[in-house]
Amino acid sequence: MKDVVVLAGGNSERGLLLKDKLAAEQYCAKFCQSVTDFYSVIDQNKIAAILLLFPDEFGVVNQLLENNTMPDLANEIPVVFISTSAIENNMARALHYQADEFLIEPISVDEIGKIIDDSVNLRLRSDREHILAIGELVLNRETLIVTWRGKKLTLYPQQVHLLEFLMQNPQRPITRMELLDNVWNTDTDIEDVTIDRNIKRIRDTFKRTAKIDPIRTIRRVGYLFNDQFKQLSSLSEKGRVVKRARPATRTA
Repeated sequence: MKDVVVLAGGNSERGLLLKDKLAAEQYCAKFCQSVTDFYSVIDQNKIAAILLLFPDEFGVVNQLLENNTMPDLANEIPVVFISTSAIENNMARALHYQADEFLIEPISVDEIGKIIDDSVNLRLRSDREHILAIGELVLNRETLIVTWRGKKLTLYPQQVHLLEFLMQNPQRPITRMELLDNVWNTDTDIEDVTIDRNIKRIRDTFKRTAKIDPIRTIRRVGYLFNDQFKQLSSLSEKGRVVKRARPATRTA
């Protein structure tokens, strides 16, 4: 069985008929006749696509429009707008929802299924370009959202960029000069304490939310990102410190 397809709007006969046709194509279709049902399905399932049916007997589509919900959802889930006519008002609604496709009935369920699959695959290809993942730690370069096992870590943008650079260079000691050149990338003087303060905030967030601390302090050098998360569960509150035999020198 494929992921859930949400049907919203239309009328009972049309929605249930489309639901049965999608089920025959191995889609788990959920037909929503209210905004409450719609949000419930979205929150509780992994969604492959949202199909908005218009004209809408239940007023669901109009309520989603008034709540300004669809633009945000459309950033994460493919949206297909299915109408019984091609009037300009319907086209405007489809554009407002940032729909991936605008379809006019009659249309075969095979075509709908292909459009859903193509939209999902396109999103997945796009995601790979801006997703950085190590195990269950995921950093989205586009949205600057970081999650651990699906739970969001609250970080400021500069801290996300700092974490990104460390994740791109796991198990390698990174000097403060490197961090200044690659993360701050500015001619303005940035003190070491600024880097240390941001590292501490990242580390505190990991400990509080994920119960791990993947950043190691290397004395007189900088920091190292340890991607072996299973080895980090017994870290002390201050994190683990790695000593270096020879201190690195910093050039002006």
